[in-house]
Amino acid sequence: MFERILVAVDSSPTRLSTVHSAAAMARLTGARVRVLHVAASAATLAAVVPLEDDSEAESVLDEAVGVLRRSGVRPKESWSMRSPRRSPA
Repeated sequence: MFERILVAVDSSPTRLSTVHSAAAMARLTGARVRVLHVAASAATLAAVVPLEDDSEAESVLDEAVGVLRRSGVRPKESWSMRSPRRSPA
């Protein structure tokens, strides 16, 4: 059925229900789970402004990985990314 599951998490309160659903699917199918968090940012005409710092992004990711492990699922990989910054014109 499933071999790989990519679960994307953000800083919203509903992220944990998504992680629990991914864990349940992984337990049922034996799938590998990867976790992705893209740090929030806002774009203006002049710049991309981060809305969370690196430690907040890592905290969201670590929480998701912890939920998976406590559910009996060992995550394959986890990534935290930041939106690419635009270079000046």
